[in-house]
Amino acid sequence: MNLPPVTRSSNDRAAAFVPRYAGALRAAAAVLILVALLALARGLHVTPGRGAPAALSLLLGLAPGIVFERGRFCFFCILRDGIEHRNTGPSYAILAALAAGSIGYALVLGGFLPSPFVGRLPAEAHIGPVSWVLVVAGLASGLGMALSGACISGHLYRLGEGSTRAPFALLGATAGLGVTSQLGSLARTALDGAGLLRARLYGLDTLPGCATQVVRTITNNGLLISGLVTGSLAAALVSERFSPSRPTWRGVSSALAGGVLQGWGALLALKCTVGTLLSGISAFAVAGRVFTAAMLGGV
Repeated sequence: MNLPPVTRSSNDRAAAFVPRYAGALRAAAAVLILVALLALARGLHVTPGRGAPAALSLLLGLAPGIVFERGRFCFFCILRDGIEHRNTGPSYAILAALAAGSIGYALVLGGFLPSPFVGRLPAEAHIGPVSWVLVVAGLASGLGMALSGACISGHLYRLGEGSTRAPFALLGATAGLGVTSQLGSLARTALDGAGLLRARLYGLDTLPGCATQVVRTITNNGLLISGLVTGSLAAALVSERFSPSRPTWRGVSSALAGGVLQGWGALLALKCTVGTLLSGISAFAVAGRVFTAAMLGGV
């Protein structure tokens, strides 16, 4: 028996087209995003008041955004894999970063490092203070990671992957007045506009670290973060890891609370996990080791 030929509707043809060319479409979108970022950097370079530092900050954020997303670089996730699943492989990424940073500090910045043997300190040298406050900061940061499901660097690259928890964790970090200079400055600007903050915070404004200030624009630190998120988005599109999900009240509340704790911990420690843990240990600072030990206790 002869059967009539099967005809495909336009909807069927469209449905078959999408999976077939989805990879090419994602790659094209990623390329367009990177081209737009380069164009923005060029525009910043020729903009009065911004110039090369702003353009360089945006472009420098691109590389860690791609590396973090491709390597799944997150302090909490790496620690959780080692503790819960006995998978210590990802921890080699942290050890490699510490080794490279230590060599860099010793060779490149050796002339600027504080030395107790020469009787003087280099200009603008900063020795991270060590006290019970630093221990509290580490505990708060570790607990904040456990509640929100990632460290702040993890939330930043996951923002590029479409994570619906990441925005609330970053919002909480802003409320905690810390983590990055840009987030802390946004919180300080909001408090200043509401008349709830002094123009000068005596003590805090004289200390180095993730310094905050009242700003009305995106700082170079903010451009660095923007480049990181953009690079993560481009990498996520290519690797098929861009997958927004529906937020839940439990996920939102835990991310918000964890973000607040991480922001507050960074404010107390004067730096986030990258600044205190990676940079501190790489610079052979006691503060970096104390913070790390306390953070592990919080996790």
